[in-house]
Amino acid sequence: MATTACTTHASLLEPLRRRAAETPARTVFTFLDGTGAEAEALTWGELDERARAVAAALQELGAAGGPVLLLQPPGLEFVTSFLGCLYAGAIAVPAYPPGRNRPVARLRSIAGDCGARVVLAPASLAAGAVDLAARAPELAGAAWIATDELDPALAAAWREHEPAAAEPAFLQYTSGST
Repeated sequence: MATTACTTHASLLEPLRRRAAETPARTVFTFLDGTGAEAEALTWGELDERARAVAAALQELGAAGGPVLLLQPPGLEFVTSFLGCLYAGAIAVPAYPPGRNRPVARLRSIAGDCGARVVLAPASLAAGAVDLAARAPELAGAAWIATDELDPALAAAWREHEPAAAEPAFLQYTSGST
């Protein structure tokens, strides 16, 4: 019987940063569209750079330690936003953007409960932040970051965050079925 050594890491960020340094051009994520065709892909280097750009924007707003609402549709922008929260030391709070089949009541409940003062969203949703805040007053006054419009060069402004073992990283609201 063969055994393998288990490597212990201080956090998820450590191996991610290592992979980005060692194999920056290797694809790590591929997002498929509804037909199964490749819609978008990210390399380790791109993932690290985009996550650090998100993190730098969050750090600039003083979001470390606080909840950040992720209003991202399924896709790679969600991945970079989530990891950007981890890189910044912010608490990622994913929620589906409101839509035809997703009433604003659920979003209001999540936003009211977690008290997020920062929202990460695609530019198409961030452009309607004022209208959405009129329907969801819990979002009034929140800072919105259009993650798909962030300049990758912002990654250079990121300040490394060393998470504590008991530091929350993720707050997941469920329907109760999970």
